[in-house]
Amino acid sequence: MKRVMIHIGGLYATDQPAVIETVLGSCVSACLFDPVHRIGGMNHIFLAESCQGDPFLARYGVHAMELLIARIVRLGGERKHISAKVFGAVSVLRMNEEQFSVPRKNEKFIREFLLVHGIPLISEHLGGQHPLKIHMYANTGRVLVKALATNHLTRVLEREKRASAALAHRWRWFEGAEELLRTEPRV
Repeated sequence: MKRVMIHIGGLYATDQPAVIETVLGSCVSACLFDPVHRIGGMNHIFLAESCQGDPFLARYGVHAMELLIARIVRLGGERKHISAKVFGAVSVLRMNEEQFSVPRKNEKFIREFLLVHGIPLISEHLGGQHPLKIHMYANTGRVLVKALATNHLTRVLEREKRASAALAHRWRWFEGAEELLRTEPRV
């Protein structure tokens, strides 16, 4: 059976037997499945809201969900048959988080998106303090979830920190662009 690992901003859908895998911290993943046509897929959402100017829209809530739904439909699935299982929004930093933290925003986003779009939520594992490893069997909709030991936490945090740093770097460049345009060229 084909195995596909997705990372932040990744998504995969198929009508063939495959296992789609990811590891989640504060991110969320939606495992969508059309049981009539046996088509399934998963995404890995970094943040609920997109950052202006970031070309990698699949990292962000609405874009990631619409892209995954579109792929399932392109493979022959029907939106009216799709149901969801969602995972992640883990408080990996073990801080006293408020409702506006990244994990809580991601959790709120995924619940609202599914509700607004009429996609039934049939299973979930949101929150907690341990990173999660997710395996989705795309042609059956079966999902296995495993809470990882704290030694995996370092890798998850590092992956999320790299993604955040890359995003911050792009923003620093963008914010400095206006200043560069106003600065006279050096001689």
